Amino acid sequence: MLPFGRGGILHVDGRNHIVGVVDVSVGGAYLATRIAVGPSRSLCLKLRLPSGVELSLACTVLRVSQQADESQAHPRGIAVKFEELDPKTKAHLEEFISIDPRRVQKERTAAVR
Repeated sequence: MLPFGRGGILHVDGRNHIVGVVDVSVGGAYLATRIAVGPSRSLCLKLRLPSGVELSLACTVLRVSQQADESQAHPRGIAVKFEELDPKTKAHLEEFISIDPRRVQKERTAAVR
């Protein structure tokens, strides 16, 4: 399981990096990662939804939080702003946002028993 119950793939300089999706909205996300990127970089975040739909979201780095800023409540990572979303992508993203990863984990655990 990826960190925080939600994960994604961040495409940077021709390479894919697994990131934890700490917080997400239709406007952007905070991603837990240790990759070195600077503000204003254009990247692509891929999210695979529980429904099987895969979203590729063009995004721009707004803020970088380094090790010195890190705490348990605020892990090291980057804040990104999503570029304009088409209505279908926005609807899928809203579906993803509405899923509480803690509830999903509890349901999976209960189903195994």
